[in-house]
Amino acid sequence: MKTYRRRISAAILTVVFVMTVAAVAAYAAPPAPVFTVNGASQLGAGDEFTVTVSVNDNRGFCAGEFILGYDSDVLTPIDVDGGEAASEYFVGNANYDDGKVYFAVVDEQLMTDGGTLASITFRISEDIVLYNGDLTLSVPTLVGNVSVGFGFNNVKSTAKAGEVYAAKQIVVPDAVNPAVNEVLSLLVEPDGYVLGATTFANLTQSALAANFGAVKAEFYSANSSKLPATFLLSTGCKIKLTKPDNTVDELVVSVAGDVDGNCAIDADDAFLVGMFNSGLISEDDIGGAYSNAADVNGDGVINGADFDAAVKAPLN
Repeated sequence: MKTYRRRISAAILTVVFVMTVAAVAAYAAPPAPVFTVNGASQLGAGDEFTVTVSVNDNRGFCAGEFILGYDSDVLTPIDVDGGEAASEYFVGNANYDDGKVYFAVVDEQLMTDGGTLASITFRISEDIVLYNGDLTLSVPTLVGNVSVGFGFNNVKSTAKAGEVYAAKQIVVPDAVNPAVNEVLSLLVEPDGYVLGATTFANLTQSALAANFGAVKAEFYSANSSKLPATFLLSTGCKIKLTKPDNTVDELVVSVAGDVDGNCAIDADDAFLVGMFNSGLISEDDIGGAYSNAADVNGDGVINGADFDAAVKAPLN
């Protein structure tokens, strides 16, 4: 696909629209196309990632301009490219305005394909601890065919936003060899961020607090009681991250196998894993941190292998 990258003003885009009028055939009023921004998650500080703007239910348009909004304090746009559903004349500007990416498409024929209209690459700030924010999409201009004489028909459309989740990489010293760091998983669950670990000994408050720099970390039990500094964290414990007088976010701890949150793997945990495996309880019943703990072997599913691992754990 031949792609042109250049700045384009609204006036220039209007002129290009007018130049293409005579070449566009008459077309019946179509259903409104749906433009969707996909989201991104499990990202770390400094990572680069690409989101796409896709079009569905597309019965035809011949020109349009689009603005993707983002949080400029956290995200930096690097590049914007046209996709297979865009026209040969694609204009993209990653630095259109603070917090905005701009792109436009123009074609002599009606564009009726579905799929990717544009791909936008961002870089995440090195300074983030936890972040979730929206990527918004607006469609200031979308036009279709000539009806009678000269002029375009405005095409109505729907734009859907996407979400970005990112976090600083969380590390703690290995329980056996403190010179080796263990990287903890950070999951985005419906009820918030879940910090997943495989052992209890690593989850000391001092080791975790060192990850957050100037952001203050405070530790609480599952029932929100503040924990003493010597308390080892178990499933359900919470880490509240704050700046002066301002809560930034909250992590919920999940330790593989510790389904009931008592800082051990025992017969009660095996029973709960069995309940998960049989479908008698689910994440909706007890929350993401506890269901994550039921995945004892960490393979992403809760099944008989996790039950066997929980049963054998007290014997190890």
